[in-house]
Amino acid sequence: MEWNAGLKGCYNPPVDLKRVDTNTIVLAELLNNAGHPVTISPFQGWMPGKWPTVSDMERIRHNIQAIRNAMSLPSGVPQVPDSLERMGVYSANAIEHILFSVYTMLNNAKKSMQRVSTFFAGGGVLL
Repeated sequence: MEWNAGLKGCYNPPVDLKRVDTNTIVLAELLNNAGHPVTISPFQGWMPGKWPTVSDMERIRHNIQAIRNAMSLPSGVPQVPDSLERMGVYSANAIEHILFSVYTMLNNAKKSMQRVSTFFAGGGVLL
């Protein structure tokens, strides 16, 4: 049996960092399309056996900070950790919370935009 068989509740860098990087790419695209300009440094080379370097973690931290800064978020959304060099459960949860909150805010904004159109909000044309 492998040492990591059945592990649950711990951070698996190649898998979890690939997901975080993929989510930042998707969110950056959604933010840019919604008029919230954001620039990130994406990386999609995560694979089994690829362990993060300090520069990988700093790049991820900067990407998360750029995503978080792109729009106003509710007060309960955590700040981006100062460092991910020795990432623990609180830093990992903060990252996940930020990404989820930005996605939720974008989704809610999109839903509200669908309801507010010229047919439902007055319908007049101003020239």
